[in-house]
Amino acid sequence: MNRDAVLFRITDVSGVALTKVQPEVTGVAGGGTVRGVVSYDSEVPGLFGIHVQLGISPGTNVFRIQAGTVVQEVSITGR
Repeated sequence: MNRDAVLFRITDVSGVALTKVQPEVTGVAGGGTVRGVVSYDSEVPGLFGIHVQLGISPGTNVFRIQAGTVVQEVSITGR
C-alpha cells in the first residue's frame, strides 16, 4: 500500500479551504484501488491524503477525485 500517494486540498475559487467537503476517490484505470482517504484538516485546512494499492501490472493507474461537481483525475505510474 502507498500511504499518502496523493495529497490535495479542496478550496474555493479564491483559494480558501473548504473544510466541510468530503471527497470521493475511485480507481478508474490500471487496476489500482483506493485503500483510504484521510483528512489532515487539523494540520492543514482542506488537506486530504489518498492511500492506494497500485495494480499488479506495470503502468499507469488513474484515480478520480470528486468533490461536489468538481472532478479531477490523477495518474500514478507503477513499475
